[in-house]
Amino acid sequence: MGLFTVGLRDDDFEPAYKFPALPHRVRGRCLFPSQAACEDPAFPEEQLRMLASKTSIKDRFRQVADEANRIRDKHLFTLTPGDVTHPKLAQLDELHIHLVMPKVVKESYDDLIQGETMTFSRFIEEIQGLQADRPQSLTLL
Repeated sequence: MGLFTVGLRDDDFEPAYKFPALPHRVRGRCLFPSQAACEDPAFPEEQLRMLASKTSIKDRFRQVADEANRIRDKHLFTLTPGDVTHPKLAQLDELHIHLVMPKVVKESYDDLIQGETMTFSRFIEEIQGLQADRPQSLTLL
């Protein structure tokens, strides 16, 4: 399985983590703990996560909702400040898509949007917590 480097960390924007990547036909998506776990019907669905990435969410966030059918709540990483509005946040919520962004981007939003989004570091902590028994699923550089 290939690896790609996520090039952002909340504190200093240097490469911090490597994640298992999906096959080339699905770019910009990571499945946790692995694609094999997502394909295994015996693996508990509540321990599965997907992180998609879009520089700007615009209307392309709908694509994320149609992927990884076993995963109800999906995560979308974005970098563009000012890209999230209250109506768009409501649409994302209806689709069970949770926004993930660098701390500096999250802090540029009002309290409501900040309360409904998570930092990249918080997402990593969530994955580490879910995968505590599977240390090979997350490799720190």
